[in-house]
Amino acid sequence: MPRGCKAFGGIYANPNDLAFAIVLSLPFCLAFLLLARGLPRKLIWFFSMVVMAGRVVLKRHLAEGSSNLFVAGSVCLWHFGVRGKRPQLIAACFLIGMVFLVVQAGS
Repeated sequence: MPRGCKAFGGIYANPNDLAFAIVLSLPFCLAFLLLARGLPRKLIWFFSMVVMAGRVVLKRHLAEGSSNLFVAGSVCLWHFGVRGKRPQLIAACFLIGMVFLVVQAGS
């Protein structure tokens, strides 16, 4: 069993399955972020998304999770950003993507 996954056990003992579950939950978190009222709730959803995306991106051996993150992020960006007419979401995704690329290249 991989180190650090003993608490989960079951299907989450496989890091690829854990990454897949994280990527599947990210679009829901984005929807909850956009529908939340009040800054504290929005910040909680945003922080949760950053932590989950960081978990997938920083574990570079999880190729399946990273590709799923890219596909899910692209679909969410299209649906919520372009079709939903939220240009600030497109800019935020671009900036967050650049930060993740810098962090991943440095590690």
